[in-house]
Amino acid sequence: MNTFHVINKLILKQGELLCYKPTKRSLQKAHYRQGDLDGACGAYSIVMALSICGVFNADDIQYDKKPFDGRTVEWKLINELNSNGLYREGLECEDCEDILLKYHKYITVDKCSDASELFSFIKEELDNNNPLMVDITFKGGGHWIVVVGYMLDDSGKLVKLLTLDPGEASPTYAMWNGTIDLEKLANTRYPYVYETMSMTQVKLHNALSIQCK
Repeated sequence: MNTFHVINKLILKQGELLCYKPTKRSLQKAHYRQGDLDGACGAYSIVMALSICGVFNADDIQYDKKPFDGRTVEWKLINELNSNGLYREGLECEDCEDILLKYHKYITVDKCSDASELFSFIKEELDNNNPLMVDITFKGGGHWIVVVGYMLDDSGKLVKLLTLDPGEASPTYAMWNGTIDLEKLANTRYPYVYETMSMTQVKLHNALSIQCK
């Protein structure tokens, strides 16, 4: 029988995926879609990862939120993202890492870029209930997603990664809205099948694990 593991920072309540606000006293939504904050996949993945870790109140940075306090962590992030330009080219891995490391008071960040260690690194971080930002490429482009869980087959082998994709609708019946099948396809530059509302062959590159302090 297949076994699913999802990090314990997510709550599915009445068809809405939620996580705790920094105060831990109330909930906020955990999935943000491109268009909600007027940015792109890297920006949304950063917001999702920080929100899931419980160090970020994304409600405070909605585009129509007025007045706002520019001294808060949330608005400092918006200023940082604005400085990178919202947003045609997207964020490189180094950009995401630099932005996240500005929040070293609240989180630590570990990075894995070694293809031979990538999946073991991702599984270990998920076992420790840490969300990960992962960049994927496909024919014609690249994309940032947040990995929040995995699936094991009946032999205990890692067979799928469970993702929150900022380019897709928020999940209503599960804690993820995409899966990456880790059965490697032969003779292709993009050896893994990524399934959301459509199916795309992808390659995985860097993984950034975000850990609460």
